Amino acid sequence: MMWISCPPINHAFQWLAFGVTAMLAFAGAIETLQKGLTGIAAQRNWFVERYDKPILDAFEDAARRANIQYEGQHIFFNSIPTAEVAKDAKRSEKSVRKTLLRLEHRGKVYEGKGGWNIGIRPER
Repeated sequence: MMWISCPPINHAFQWLAFGVTAMLAFAGAIETLQKGLTGIAAQRNWFVERYDKPILDAFEDAARRANIQYEGQHIFFNSIPTAEVAKDAKRSEKSVRKTLLRLEHRGKVYEGKGGWNIGIRPER
């Protein structure tokens, strides 16, 4: 028990214990912050998906109806103008344009000549 009564060694162990405790607390705070930000991002993605879904559903429905009408034939799906999508969704053109750009970024639709098409942009 001689080492406990030695002040320099005892002081060093105290600082070591404090340092380890501080590092563990810092690591816990970082992990908590990371989980919180992940939750916020997931909440935002859920809201955006919920807001964008009616627009994407309109494109998928139009493509599905075209495939049913011309079953067995190769069809060319016509572009849908932004104004027409906005009128069907009962939203402003600016709002629909932002939604379509988000969907384009995710690879769901692409802007072609005369309007928007569903799917991935074909290579030129």
